[in-house]
Amino acid sequence: MPRENGFDNKRVVIVGGSSGIGFAVAEEAASHGANVVIVSSNAERVQEAIKSIGGEAQGQAVDVSDEKAVESFFTNLALIRTRSVKRGVAMKFQARFVGR
Repeated sequence: MPRENGFDNKRVVIVGGSSGIGFAVAEEAASHGANVVIVSSNAERVQEAIKSIGGEAQGQAVDVSDEKAVESFFTNLALIRTRSVKRGVAMKFQARFVGR
């Protein structure tokens, strides 16, 4: 039976998702069917979080104090979506932010 929580097959981007409350949010979102993308400044913690969450979890180290780095990250994320849609894979891009 499909979940009715609105997270199935949605991409949820969690800034600060490699530890603490952000990590807990990432775990919970993934447990409800979300495709989680973890963003944090610490590459090692991002990889540990992805491994811990498992499934379709992805992540990237981004210096969130650098506006251009953040803009580049989201531009690349949108390009991935656009390419997928062009290939016929229907994906909705949905970003939810959890600040530190």
